Amino acid sequence: MAPTNFQDIMNLFIGLIAKAMGLLFAAAFAAFFYGIVVFIFNTSDDDKRTKGKAWMMWSIVAIFVMFTLWGIVGVLVNTFNLSPLLIPQLPSSS
Repeated sequence: MAPTNFQDIMNLFIGLIAKAMGLLFAAAFAAFFYGIVVFIFNTSDDDKRTKGKAWMMWSIVAIFVMFTLWGIVGVLVNTFNLSPLLIPQLPSSS
C-alpha cells in the first residue's frame, strides 16, 4: 500500500530504519572486534596495528551515529504520534 499522507511516509521511513538497525549494529560490533584482533595479534607490525586502530575507531564512530539515529527516530515518533512499535526496542528485563 502506497503512503498517502505525511504520517504514512514517516511510518515507512521509521520502519526501514528499524529493520536495518539490528544488522548495522551487528556489523559495527563485528568490525570493532576485528580491529581488536588485528591490533592484538600484530604486535610487531606497526602498519597492521595502525589498521586495527582505524577499524576500531571507525566502528565506534558508526555505533555512535547509529545510536544518534535511534534517538532521532524516537523524537520523530513522539513528535508526530507515530506507531511506537516501529522503534527498535531493547528487550525488557522482566
